[in-house]
Amino acid sequence: MDELKSKLKHLLMEGLDQALQYMAEVLSSQSQQYNAYLSLRGRYTTYLTERIQGVRSNAELDVLYNRLLADFLALVDCLSPSDLRGTEAPQVPQRPKRGHLLYHIPNAMALEREHACRVRIAYQQEHLLVNWKERTGQTQQSIRAAEIMAVEILNVLESKPFHIRSISETIQFLDEADYTEWLFYVRPLQEGAFPLLLKISVIEIIGGRELRKDVVIEEQVVVSNVFERYAEGFRSSGFEMTLYAHNKQGWPGEKVMEPPLLSKEVLAMPPPSAAPRAAPHRRWSPALLLLAFMACALGLTWSLTTRIQRDYWAAAWRDTEEAYTTYINEHKDNPAFFFAPQCEKAYFRRIERSDNPLFVRKYLEKFGQSPLATPERREYAQQRLHTLEQAWVERLRTAPTSENIQEYVRQFPEMNLLPEVLTVLRAHPQRYLEQLDLLEQTVVQQAQTDTLTPRRREFLRHAWPDNERVQQAVEAQQAERDQE
Repeated sequence: MDELKSKLKHLLMEGLDQALQYMAEVLSSQSQQYNAYLSLRGRYTTYLTERIQGVRSNAELDVLYNRLLADFLALVDCLSPSDLRGTEAPQVPQRPKRGHLLYHIPNAMALEREHACRVRIAYQQEHLLVNWKERTGQTQQSIRAAEIMAVEILNVLESKPFHIRSISETIQFLDEADYTEWLFYVRPLQEGAFPLLLKISVIEIIGGRELRKDVVIEEQVVVSNVFERYAEGFRSSGFEMTLYAHNKQGWPGEKVMEPPLLSKEVLAMPPPSAAPRAAPHRRWSPALLLLAFMACALGLTWSLTTRIQRDYWAAAWRDTEEAYTTYINEHKDNPAFFFAPQCEKAYFRRIERSDNPLFVRKYLEKFGQSPLATPERREYAQQRLHTLEQAWVERLRTAPTSENIQEYVRQFPEMNLLPEVLTVLRAHPQRYLEQLDLLEQTVVQQAQTDTLTPRRREFLRHAWPDNERVQQAVEAQQAERDQE
């Protein structure tokens, strides 16, 4: 009993929600203390709601939380063996708890028209698809979940090419026996290809403080008004056409067709007077004229374009990482290719469709200072590289294996998130000692290169201040620069 009470009190360091959850596992529903537990749980839920909604000041919230802690400790001290479910206590619930995410953001949108974007989160996968209409391009994946979640859809670019209208509350509670849904309406304001950001936040109260864990998913949306123009161009012409055979015998070589059943009104009409047979006058509908004009225009455009342009259209039609890589490799030996706008477009679309940081670096190397790339695209590429490296840090946080450390160093030799990686490894002393030499060797090698910029030297000096080899290499490189 003393061990159980000590464990319950120890869980308060992780958060009152964890301690209450563990108490629910060990406490019998027939116990005299069960009603006190339910009351405490209800007060804690009210505290969470008021803290998130901001209806109380921080001082008032601190007072409420301290009262909850005091009442919880008093409840723990009152427990007796008769209050427990059994002699063997269950395992402490592991953190984090996993859930399932399902969302649909259309990859193609019409200009100035609202499009529905839906996001669902549930603890159980079978709850996720209840009353869900399957949509093309929907995505489902596992995600960290908590009792309180927040979902937002945001513009990535400062120009804000989308107007986003939220129908649901940003912060909602997750029900263990049902799904929670967020609904947004997105209206594109500009024509082109733009990124949309789906931000999912796990909100937990630990030690009386609100802590968030964000998961960021980026979706590329192509905006066009072509569909609007076509919709305006195709209208009913007002003409109706009926096909039938001219006579019972048919024309020479013509297959005999039975006449259709006609209405009484049509049968009562007098037959037309005999007249010389003339060739029928064919009327072209506006839709056929438009299609013929478009076919001629496309044929003329195709004949006047270069192979670089035509191959780009083929790659953009497939719109995959492999298609753009094949396109770049086919034209990389052509000097005119790197001056064509399709070159920058292909490199940019490839980094949008790929998770390979090498492609992002190649884009920045070729177009980081080029006028062919807009400042928004260069900013997106920098952010994309940071996002990919952050994803690898999260992978190390969950699986700090030697293989993952080596792969991180290989894919991100600049190691811009080195302080975070060191923090992750220090939480696993055995892993830290195993990979210390590899990280140290890589950083020292960077510090000894002639291309090390002053800004990079300053970063390495502050990223690993307690490592003598790194600091000596940085100082030696700085001394060589000063002598030059």
